Amino acid sequence: MTTIEELQSRVEVLEQQMAKMARLVEVGGGPAVGNTFDQWLARRQQQTPTQGDTQEVRRALGIPPELPHIGAIAVQELMLAEGVDPEDRILSGEIIRVRDEARP
Repeated sequence: MTTIEELQSRVEVLEQQMAKMARLVEVGGGPAVGNTFDQWLARRQQQTPTQGDTQEVRRALGIPPELPHIGAIAVQELMLAEGVDPEDRILSGEIIRVRDEARP
């Protein structure tokens, strides 16, 4: 039998996947008529973002341009060093909250 926690975890994964797809559509304009989503996604993955694209996304997210780039692993290490429990999912929860606030 599926538990509430398992269902919540599945919903979180789906929300993350939907957010990723929404970002791809917003940045790239979405799949062209007559193409499948998989074809469009494959083309998007082959494209490498330019510095301008990265700066535009950072600006849209409210990230200061002078803030250095940091990878996910480094963020996880910093959080663990500060005593944050990764199972709390506070970062993804905060990202979702901010994203929802930004939507009209």
